[in-house]
Amino acid sequence: MCYPKVAGGWNIINLELWNKAAICKQLWNVLKKKDKIWVRWIHGYYMKQQDWKTMPIPSQAAWVVKKILGARDYMATLPDGDTLMEQDNFSIKKLYIALRGTPEKRNWHHMISKSIAAPKCLFILWLAIMKRMTTCDRLQKFGIQCDQTCCLCSQGIESLNHLFFLCPYSANVWDKLAMWCGVQRKAGAWDDEVEYLERQGASKTGKQLMYRLLVATIVYHIWRERNERRFNSKASHEESVVRQCKLMMVVRGELNPKVHKMFVN
Repeated sequence: MCYPKVAGGWNIINLELWNKAAICKQLWNVLKKKDKIWVRWIHGYYMKQQDWKTMPIPSQAAWVVKKILGARDYMATLPDGDTLMEQDNFSIKKLYIALRGTPEKRNWHHMISKSIAAPKCLFILWLAIMKRMTTCDRLQKFGIQCDQTCCLCSQGIESLNHLFFLCPYSANVWDKLAMWCGVQRKAGAWDDEVEYLERQGASKTGKQLMYRLLVATIVYHIWRERNERRFNSKASHEESVVRQCKLMMVVRGELNPKVHKMFVN
């Protein structure tokens, strides 16, 4: 989740790594800002002209001083750590990115970052793409025993590929909504659907925005219906799910003139 959006994450700051980068900034201050009183005190009382990379960290030093001097261990994990400490300027953000690393770009990132779907729909869609949804077949792998029969159709084994969209229930919801949106494509297994969306690229045409909105909204409501049946023993007819999807899509479609125009037409 802390990876950039292009890498399939949510670009949430990793506070642990950010804290390490901020402590390294204080170590850089110790090495470069020798005119500061507190820096002169550390040099005169603890470092005493020793090499910051090899000197032993004084056991009697205050906790904060130990943390600052111990930041050299973080810099040692970087190939150019010594060079960064010798520069005239220091950026916590740049060091944070270096500590985090540069993850591989995900071809499907536009399905999340270039979509106008509701945030809750995008999060469920993200879980589905990452294959982190707690479907029954996955729970079984964790050693959690449960009835693996799909609670939507009572036919197949509940898995990601079955729910989206091999299950007759979810397939009917897809067909009705796709027809309403003017989409001619029949949905297949989830892996095939993700591959198809990857091939569409990051296009911002009204048609592509509509399709991403369609997929995210259906995935969210199918998963919600699944949870209602499994945990609350409440079942809704597929027509009810279709109406809920339509309402959400129309509301979200108003945020983009291209999509809104398609609904109006």
